[in-house]
Amino acid sequence: MENGEDINKADKFYKYYCEKGPSSYHGNFYGIIALPHPDSSHLFYILHHPNYLSGEPYFRSIWYTMVDVSANEGLGKVLSKNNKIIDKQDLASGYFTACKGSDPGSWWILAWQYDRPACIVLRLDSQGLRYSHSQMIGDKGPYAIGQAVFSPDGKTYMWYDLVNGVHVYDFDRETGMLSRHRTIPPINEYYIYGIGGVTISPNSRYAYLSARNHLYQLDLKAEPLSSGLTFLDTTYYLTPYGVRLNFSASTLAPDCKVYISTGFAYYHFHVIHDPDQKGTACNLEKMSITLPFPNDNSVVPNMPHYRMDQVPFCNPLTTSSDTSYDLDIGYSYVYPNPFQDHIQIYTPESGQVHIYTLTGQLKLTIPIVEKGQHTISTLDLHNGIYILSFRFDDGKVESFKIVKKE
Repeated sequence: MENGEDINKADKFYKYYCEKGPSSYHGNFYGIIALPHPDSSHLFYILHHPNYLSGEPYFRSIWYTMVDVSANEGLGKVLSKNNKIIDKQDLASGYFTACKGSDPGSWWILAWQYDRPACIVLRLDSQGLRYSHSQMIGDKGPYAIGQAVFSPDGKTYMWYDLVNGVHVYDFDRETGMLSRHRTIPPINEYYIYGIGGVTISPNSRYAYLSARNHLYQLDLKAEPLSSGLTFLDTTYYLTPYGVRLNFSASTLAPDCKVYISTGFAYYHFHVIHDPDQKGTACNLEKMSITLPFPNDNSVVPNMPHYRMDQVPFCNPLTTSSDTSYDLDIGYSYVYPNPFQDHIQIYTPESGQVHIYTLTGQLKLTIPIVEKGQHTISTLDLHNGIYILSFRFDDGKVESFKIVKKE
């Protein structure tokens, strides 16, 4: 995108990872969110955290970047970037969450100080994006890893933390204030040490808590709150890739279903088909969807409820082209790229794989590759740019430019 370089360029972190780069840029998975300009259909505010090499936690600022998605014949243009809103604060990793305000087109954006019960609230309306207020509430704040969400009706806000458990609040969409703080401590050792997530059902009553190998439903109307906790299922399944399947980050989709990622570099999503139903009637289907690529870092989109106040909020008749995905796709892929000591390929047909230098020198050949997914060792390749070529039995050829980096 035009003018889209150097986003989050701070300290030496950007240069270390992006310009010299031992690996990819270390992102903040839920520390970025996109919100529409209240007075424009083509302008967007992108809120994000810069990263720093020194100091803990890494995230000490909140910046925003303005994008015009209609510019350049729809390719988009960055109008301004890396504008500071909050600076020199110790901020919890991630936890950017937004809720529509009571005024049309307005938004409240919530972030937290690191391990303190201090909520930072930003306001976006026709006057622009700005700091609104801070609020001290409860006795704990989030630390890192997990999710924060609003209910679809905007009346409930909650966050999950790998150390500090589940925290639930009422939210006032007119003032941007939290109230009636309730909490459930960490559920078990998996909830403390596992990667988890939280999502609230379309009817705003039930929350789904991912606790690594365990999944729970929480009735948000229960008094006391802990009495509404219901165990749903567990998974200790060892995948064909040699790693265990988890319940991890989750999201409520436009089809009214809850999609749950399955951990680092896994190829599946669990699905809750009827999240408005109590207990096991919610209809959990484990490993419901198979992905063509591993869901690296088990993330899901950090999407606010753009349809809040619309009727219907979501539509169960919405369909997805990949709801019955079984990796029988009609094209090849290569992952990761750039790569280090190995590369994964998928081929929809049997054939051969060749890797060439840019000058045409053949460096590696695998003469027989069956349809499916395979791992190729690249330890014998030096750093640089190569061409990976699939040559199928029917004579068709597909080629990819690939990059090896330390």
